[in-house]
Amino acid sequence: LKGLNAPLAEPEIMLELASSGAHDQKLGFSRMAIGFEIPASVLPDDLKPVLIGQVVDRAGAGVLWIADVRPFDRAILEMDFSSRVVLNNDKVSLGHSSNVLGGPVGAAEDFLQLAVLQGAPLSAGQWIATGGLSPAVPVSAGDCLRVSALHWDVQVCFE
Repeated sequence: LKGLNAPLAEPEIMLELASSGAHDQKLGFSRMAIGFEIPASVLPDDLKPVLIGQVVDRAGAGVLWIADVRPFDRAILEMDFSSRVVLNNDKVSLGHSSNVLGGPVGAAEDFLQLAVLQGAPLSAGQWIATGGLSPAVPVSAGDCLRVSALHWDVQVCFE
């Protein structure tokens, strides 16, 4: 976390882009994982949770932590599911797939459509963070975060 300004960690479903192999090279998804998007922002604390502030800030700089990669399974990700985040074994944040507009797959597909409309370069192998299952929590060196959702139960400790 060195060099990041007031980093936050937000649990998300991560999807890896894959080419369909078709002539038009339409992108789909090949793998999925659980992880944390860890933005660092220069916004004042009262503006960080405001969407327009995040858009203007472009979520700052940060880190994307990805764990327990598995083959993409649309059916699993389209189910309603809950998530749980534990910070340093005592603080719990509960989340749900409905906190992501359209669910993780719907949000990622919306992103792909917008990227095509804007001419953004995308290619197989890139990862997409699909949106926060629960609110982001402030993290510091020495903190450990554990996230449980669907079949994932993983922990990351920050240096």
